[in-house]
Amino acid sequence: MRFAKRMVPMEWLGETFVVSDERGGLLAHATTEPLASWCQITGSPLRALAGTAALGGLPVFGHRADGSLVESRFDWDFANAWIRPVRAIVSVDASFGHGLGPRQSHGSPAACLEVSGMRWRLSWPEPQRWPTPART
Repeated sequence: MRFAKRMVPMEWLGETFVVSDERGGLLAHATTEPLASWCQITGSPLRALAGTAALGGLPVFGHRADGSLVESRFDWDFANAWIRPVRAIVSVDASFGHGLGPRQSHGSPAACLEVSGMRWRLSWPEPQRWPTPART
């Protein structure tokens, strides 16, 4: 698996978020159904919020063409964000490599959130900082 990033079209079409390839082919889409009204994220009582924020701190791993291991990190800023619980269905419509082929997943309403107004960025790949497990 390569770590190459590329720009692809992403957009909301009604309640469906669509990700396409450069030629317009469907890569993935997610459909949401609101379960409550929007509220400011600061002080939100939604239990799934802590898990969502923690997910943003996890590294994204890959390797360069020369085989060297790299990682990137997300920087998520929720300061001015709004949030609401949703029912969600996520469809992977194209193969992204071994183990990540087309499939559909239904999110648990207790764990699915829609966020608006969040700022984010993804760092450039850097040499992997986590130790690599020893091979036996």
